[in-house]
Amino acid sequence: MQFALLTIDGSDLGAAQVELLQPSERGLLRGQLVCRTCRGPAHFRRRSTNGNAACFAARHVSGCPEAVLSDSPWPEPGDEEVARWEANENVIALAIDGAEDATEPDDSTARVRTPGQGAHRYARTGPAFGSTIQRGATNLLRQLVNWPTFKTSSVNMRLPSGELVPVHTFFSRVRDASREGHVGHLRGFWGLVHTLDDWNGRGLWINSPPAYNLDSLRLFLPSSIHPAIIEKFGLASIDELRGRYVLLIDTARISGGNRFMADVYQVERFATIPKPENDPND
Repeated sequence: MQFALLTIDGSDLGAAQVELLQPSERGLLRGQLVCRTCRGPAHFRRRSTNGNAACFAARHVSGCPEAVLSDSPWPEPGDEEVARWEANENVIALAIDGAEDATEPDDSTARVRTPGQGAHRYARTGPAFGSTIQRGATNLLRQLVNWPTFKTSSVNMRLPSGELVPVHTFFSRVRDASREGHVGHLRGFWGLVHTLDDWNGRGLWINSPPAYNLDSLRLFLPSSIHPAIIEKFGLASIDELRGRYVLLIDTARISGGNRFMADVYQVERFATIPKPENDPND
């Protein structure tokens, strides 16, 4: 939908208007938007990464003429799931303390299409309103790589400390990480592995920047964790990480040599997946 009703004053809001608001201003609209026809709860969806226009999504009452009868306005895989999580105010619980995520069921993908209803309806077959979805590192990396709008989503992550952090703040491409924004905070750093540099047999630097560049994030994999990574992800050797996507979940720090870095000593805080044939991040 391109328009929604603001319940505070009964005025119509256009998606193009909301897109121009600051994030803090858009936050004030949460829970205050409904479909103009059926009054089903609605929420704003930002412009997608491939240029699809901003719009509103809603949980329409059966038979509402505003229901989307065509294909989803976000045709990329996973985007509809992200929209559902945002609409239902679901929270992602970060499972990095021994939970196995490779076999974790994804209960958010089920949809129901009833004749005469919109194909974009958020059915109750997924997580209930306000419920928590547990995700480990591997599933999160799959979503970062394959779901274009997940990485910019406002869905909250619940960290082991209980802190709530939006997905778009918690995750950062390695190349976009900064000292100011990430040192001292538990965050997820992800990217494609181009180089692996050995450090005196103690471990490997991933995509290590030049020695003089102290402000670019360095990812370090200690040798002690290599056997666990090889076993968990079915690699022939640690060298097979080249050309794959990786995710490291760690508290970034400044080393004794004044380098901006993150390192991981628990395999539960690391994930790797093959680069997709049609990589949406290229």
